[in-house]
Amino acid sequence: MFFKTKRHKKKLLYSPSLLAVNNRKFSIISLLTLLIFAAPSYADVLLQGYQHIGDNDISGYTPMDPVTNQQIENYPTFFHLSDNLTVTAVSVKNLVGIDGDKLQIFIDNNFVGEGSANSATVDIVDQNLTKGYHSIAVRARCFNNGGKLKDCSSNSASSDNDINFSAITLISGGTNDSINLVQRRHLGDNYDRDYWYYWYYGHYDWYDRNGQSRDPSPPYLYPDYPEGTSITFNFNVTSPVIIDKVKFFAAREINYGANFSIDGTQKGILQTNGNPIVDIEDTTLYPSGNPHTLQIESINGQGGDDDISWDSISLIGINVTSLDHILLEHDGSGLTCRGEPITVKACANDNCSALYNNQVTVNFTNPSSGWETDPVTFAGGQTTVDLTHTDNETVTIDAEAISPTANNSTQCLNTSGGTDCEIIFNDVGIIIDGDSDNTNPESNIITQIAGKPSDTNPDSETQLIRVVRKDDKTGACIPGVQNQNIDVSFSYSTPQPAQGLDDNIIQISNNTNSVNISDNTSSETLSLSFNSNGIAPFTFTSEDTGKYALNAEMDIPVTYFDNTTTGQTVTGSDATNAFVVRPLAVFANAVANPKSQNADGSVFKKAGNPFTLNFKSLQWTSGRDSDNNGIWDSCDNSTLSDPGSDYARVPQWNIGQPSVDLALPSPGNNPDLNYNNGNAGFSGSDSANSDNVTYSEVGIVQMKPASLNNFLGENVQVCSPYIGRFTPHHFKTSIKDGELNDGCSSFTYTGQQTNYLMAPQFDITAQDKDNNTTQNYKGDFFKLEKTGFDITTPTTDANQLGEDGINKVNVNINKDSATLNSNSDGTATYTFGNDNITYVKDNNSQVAPFDALINFEINGIVDNDSVSAIDLPDNISASGTEIRYGRMDILDNYGPETEPLTMQVKTEYWDGDSWELNDNDSCTSLLDTDFSLDNYTANLNSGETIIDDTSVDGIISGTGNFTLTAPGEGNNGSVDINLISYPYLLDNETTGTATFGIYRGRDRIIEWKEVPAK
Repeated sequence: MFFKTKRHKKKLLYSPSLLAVNNRKFSIISLLTLLIFAAPSYADVLLQGYQHIGDNDISGYTPMDPVTNQQIENYPTFFHLSDNLTVTAVSVKNLVGIDGDKLQIFIDNNFVGEGSANSATVDIVDQNLTKGYHSIAVRARCFNNGGKLKDCSSNSASSDNDINFSAITLISGGTNDSINLVQRRHLGDNYDRDYWYYWYYGHYDWYDRNGQSRDPSPPYLYPDYPEGTSITFNFNVTSPVIIDKVKFFAAREINYGANFSIDGTQKGILQTNGNPIVDIEDTTLYPSGNPHTLQIESINGQGGDDDISWDSISLIGINVTSLDHILLEHDGSGLTCRGEPITVKACANDNCSALYNNQVTVNFTNPSSGWETDPVTFAGGQTTVDLTHTDNETVTIDAEAISPTANNSTQCLNTSGGTDCEIIFNDVGIIIDGDSDNTNPESNIITQIAGKPSDTNPDSETQLIRVVRKDDKTGACIPGVQNQNIDVSFSYSTPQPAQGLDDNIIQISNNTNSVNISDNTSSETLSLSFNSNGIAPFTFTSEDTGKYALNAEMDIPVTYFDNTTTGQTVTGSDATNAFVVRPLAVFANAVANPKSQNADGSVFKKAGNPFTLNFKSLQWTSGRDSDNNGIWDSCDNSTLSDPGSDYARVPQWNIGQPSVDLALPSPGNNPDLNYNNGNAGFSGSDSANSDNVTYSEVGIVQMKPASLNNFLGENVQVCSPYIGRFTPHHFKTSIKDGELNDGCSSFTYTGQQTNYLMAPQFDITAQDKDNNTTQNYKGDFFKLEKTGFDITTPTTDANQLGEDGINKVNVNINKDSATLNSNSDGTATYTFGNDNITYVKDNNSQVAPFDALINFEINGIVDNDSVSAIDLPDNISASGTEIRYGRMDILDNYGPETEPLTMQVKTEYWDGDSWELNDNDSCTSLLDTDFSLDNYTANLNSGETIIDDTSVDGIISGTGNFTLTAPGEGNNGSVDINLISYPYLLDNETTGTATFGIYRGRDRIIEWKEVPAK
């Protein structure tokens, strides 16, 4: 959509942080590329790539509006122009989520207008942008409300504030040669998690909160995920450019630097933090037509330090002012009764694969006359000029560029295969017409599709052979034959040998018969029926692809003025233009690909493991193109299969490194394929393999149809089924040991149950082969379950030996259910449940106090796809409480039966040599029901004394007491008080005797003696 605006006069402040704020308020999920298309008088600046503004993301950071409420650019995108440019309109494509509000556009500190989501094309007031750097910011008008995110459709905060769009286009008039790659990227294997500390105040300078200049210290605004040690960008140019400089925005963390290469050739090293500009000291011309690559590869330093970040890259292009040479292209034969079209090309390189698009003036030096326009001035790379010559003879053609002058002399290309710069003019001859439209009797043959007859749609055309002779009286062209069947010899040539196949089969057909030309050295004869105008139709089909020219030769009968034949013939010949035959499509598939359709499909490869891609060039068949639009009907079929037949061979064709779309999960992270062996390509066959291809994410992908390099200037789709399923290569784990609760105050008794103050925990990260996080390991693609954790529960303490000095003290652990949570970003957390842990109280556990340590043995972690954890530690532990072997002692006491009797209790622990008062115990609570009374003696009977429930005190600093009620006069005797609770405090001493009346001791006791505790 387009927006009409008026220039806003207000001076604004802005920050040069880029639009690509990864996973925060403004993020760019895929590559955001500014492609500046150069043309003679018109160029659009395209900001291409899926963009997301808002906080609906696991790492969303709020608020981070690209424009503040004061209409100040806060986080704009920067781009470079190589020349002055006038922007006349702004288009934001495929906008989603704006909920009927306005979208606002800011350019260079100016609010340039707003428009609704459904508005039509609207012009804006021209924005005259000068050569250099500029900024643009886009936001929804309702996006920020008082510093908080605001829902566009209601006033609820932070509930639906996200917008998405696929591209921004600045409609402009002018030329520009710079290429801008705009996305914050991070080489290396560590996370970059710096934050905003500074404010941008214009003039490319940063200021901190105290107003001090911090240039060139930019803010680091959002988490950045490691992407490995090499990143490759693809970029295109529509006219040849020389890249003069490469500018990095907000480069940081540079310790050892990064090499960068263009089209496989190293061009420089990034070595400086900030906003460095690296000069390129060569004059390589990057032609149009094929994608180019920029690769950045970090230099690994000591300790594996390979991390580098940047916010944007601008490749500063300069206009190509160098014209390499002029090329005169023709078919080698002409007629004296009409002008012979000559294609004049301005070539920017030696093989003319790149055209020089600026204005050129060419002077024709031979012949000196007969040219339709001489000199001729043109722009855009080529034009056509007719040459008229009325004599039967061979003419040598030549020309020179006079403005600008060319670096090299003029060249010729004879598509018939004859002498390059010679044209043979005859009074009688033939013309091959590429179509049946009489407007132009020598039309070019347009691009064909291998296997498709030329008279079948798309672009159905019947070719003609016109027999022409010069009228002896008028000099005009008239039919050379009438109403005759004449044999025509057909052949083909490859004007540029590397672009065609010598043994291609081209079938020539009339209405009833056909012949096959089997190679470019042979010819075949077919009878054609010429009508009263000397015209005969034919069609052709090329079996394979390439660039070819058809040649026709025939013996033309010589007639008298009354059209009766003399019995003599004149040989006439002609050649067509060099036309392209392209494949219908390229079928691509990975070897052994299971074509999984969802997260439950079969596993193909682990992320980062290599596989082989196979590419097959396909012929056109009616079954493959039922709607006759020249596109394979099944191209987007997720279960697409190799057709198994009707392939088309291809000459040399560098198809590049075709990209993939992420089919599932959606949304998800798509790092694209990595072609570790370089570009893929055909070389005279109908198939090509690319080995050692890797994909470093989880999920299912499908080839992106429009991602092939063009074939001789023609777009060809690549089609594939779903490729996958890809799983993580392995899991990386980190552990957080647990901490045990104290069962009582600052310790735990042997035999006393405790659990975790902090449960042990695993942090699991799914990774590719190069140890990068596979962020798509989430949702249905998350295949790790709790049953995949093989952990042995310990039965003893890790270190502590028992009383026998041989065996470790026993531990009983009653496991609770653990929890496993996916964090939906390639990581997960496994946390132990609320396990009940008891150090067993037995004969071997009476030892001095010790610090508990229990080790859970880690045997393995594996998910349902057999992805396993690597470099696992041996154990995950829990510790943190002191274990004391303890008991309770109930002391004997006596008194008169007419008064209550107080009984004292104390808790003790074994220090390795003796029992000690456990003065740290202030947590053992006591109730009357914790004790039982039995073994009544003398006159004391059950029920005559009980524990006064109001008298029972808990243990404080190791001691406590309770009171027995007075049994009454005459009810003398004794009773035993037994501890029946707290089994971990039971011992021989947990029975005490209360005696009422005159104390005479126990008969079985020989001597009583009280020994005070230490």
